[in-house]
Amino acid sequence: MTSRNNPTGAALADTDWSRLSSQTQVYVAASYELMGKAHDYLRQGDLRQASEKGWGSAAQMVKAVAEHWKDADVVHGRHQDLRALVAGLATAEREPDLDMSFHAAQDLHENFYENNLPAYIVDLDLRQVDEFRSKLVPHFRKAHPPRGFRQGH
Repeated sequence: MTSRNNPTGAALADTDWSRLSSQTQVYVAASYELMGKAHDYLRQGDLRQASEKGWGSAAQMVKAVAEHWKDADVVHGRHQDLRALVAGLATAEREPDLDMSFHAAQDLHENFYENNLPAYIVDLDLRQVDEFRSKLVPHFRKAHPPRGFRQGH
């Protein structure tokens, strides 16, 4: 059974959720809330806001991972820190799809400013961000980054 405080649902057991710091939980909850808003905006046809909320959802989840691993000097203060964390994870885990999924989030961020993506692309990018976030959830079960992880710039 999942507690109402654990927005990941069955993706992360309540016992694992309860071990996360309160700040990590705040970032994860924000990620889920923003994705819900992104889908609402998409249904309303507001592609600019759907895009920004989708980007925010991805960014908040990356911040959550960084916060979870802050004892290993993983940081999240700047946009480039988020990019470097994702690139480091993709390399360490030999999972280039993680990096590619984050590119969809970055496309959404750019679309907030340019507003030039059609609805079907925003929808596809939001789906990629959903997949990206689900790939990050298992990392909350790990006290430290994977072997070979490096958050280089």
